[in-house]
Amino acid sequence: ETLAGIVDMRTALIAGEGASVVARKKSTQKYIDSFMNYNKLYGSTLIEMVQSGEMEGKMLVTFETSRKDGMASHIKIDPLLWATRKYQIHTREDNKNFIEKVTYSDKDGTQQEIKLEYVYVKLGGTMDKVNDTVTRIGSVLTQIENYSRCLYDLRQNNHLFAKVMLWIKTNSGEEAKSVNSDLQGGKFKIGTNYAGTADGKFIAPPTGALETLKGEMLLNAKIISTKTGIPVHWLAWPEMLSNRATAENLLEVTNSATVKERLIWEEALYSIIMKAMEKGVEAGVPGAVIDPEFQVKLPLISYATLKQIQETWMPLYEAEVISMATLRNQVPKINPAEEKKQIAKEKEENMARIPLSRKMGDDSEEQTDTDEETEEPDRA
Repeated sequence: ETLAGIVDMRTALIAGEGASVVARKKSTQKYIDSFMNYNKLYGSTLIEMVQSGEMEGKMLVTFETSRKDGMASHIKIDPLLWATRKYQIHTREDNKNFIEKVTYSDKDGTQQEIKLEYVYVKLGGTMDKVNDTVTRIGSVLTQIENYSRCLYDLRQNNHLFAKVMLWIKTNSGEEAKSVNSDLQGGKFKIGTNYAGTADGKFIAPPTGALETLKGEMLLNAKIISTKTGIPVHWLAWPEMLSNRATAENLLEVTNSATVKERLIWEEALYSIIMKAMEKGVEAGVPGAVIDPEFQVKLPLISYATLKQIQETWMPLYEAEVISMATLRNQVPKINPAEEKKQIAKEKEENMARIPLSRKMGDDSEEQTDTDEETEEPDRA
């Protein structure tokens, strides 16, 4: 139960805001959007790939050509799970970064070579071990299991000992027998009155065992948090969050803990799109182009991110150090290409509402704006 929550949290932190892909040319953007939408890489497919990557530490993406009426229509991707295909990456002995072939085990256990085009995404492990890809979560599976065991130990302990009992102190054995006879005979039940010469009260077991188990759970939670980057209070320990400043700082920790994976997935998506371009042109997919001039971003929303856009990226744009396309690509939860189209449409609508006399009187100013737009199209 804890492992599933950790996988979901890290998946959301890495790709929960979706992918942002911006190209320089309209034709390139159009083909990229068509490919991404067809394969749901702006949505569920990307989430599922990242989720599987968090569990397996790798992902093998293969490509096929979809056809309609005998004609190539789209390039389709097929993410392969190691758990189901048991694929192996074979590299050169002198260069682990050079992949020679990829094989997998069929139903008979025979190794078959994958002949399709592919992109291999490696998320875990070290540079010299291409197939042994231990993830961040994989290195704390023992702590996650112990955390869960503590929950069962708590339940068992409470089932056996967490019971309130009536304790009655008598002055003699005869009084004890008499009281026990009354209690066992059903003459006394909790909620009814009792009167007698014996001294009675309700007692409960000490909570030492409970606190010990809670302490072990918290220690495991801290170790899990350290490795996965998920704050302790997100693991159902809200009392560990002391103030607002801590909350904001911890969110930056999650950003740092997922920046590596987001960078790898950005590079992987870039490679996947480039491969789709090459195969699309080769197969004759309508609108297919080969153009490496595009950017891929997996943004993470946080207070510090928005503050950074306002205080860092905006001044850089105003000083003409970066383009509007670069600035838009930093803003999470938007489609930069669509926003650019919408802004242009709104400008056209606003211009249509300006009186003709005013337009004719501002020709010189409009000419200046046009020149600036030519130099920096995105700045419009």
